[in-house]
Amino acid sequence: MKSNQDIALMLVDYRLQDQYTGTFVIQEIRKIVNKPKLPAIIISGDTELKRMQAIEQESFEVLHKPIKPAQLRALMNHLLETVN
Repeated sequence: MKSNQDIALMLVDYRLQDQYTGTFVIQEIRKIVNKPKLPAIIISGDTELKRMQAIEQESFEVLHKPIKPAQLRALMNHLLETVN
């Protein structure tokens, strides 16, 4: 990666290794690249109400597995258009 300017959007799974979550990773990367509004999408197969509410409170976009390619493309395009 040349610089943090190369990151246009993050696509992150919710459940990650070692008890990390996608929300944590997004927040950390936003800090590292100094882009607090960097668009991000969380992918999840999880539907547990408490977890979904926590994600919504953070205002992250969420797509639930299985994801249709057209659905992912549409959301990515929408997020990229709103930051440009």
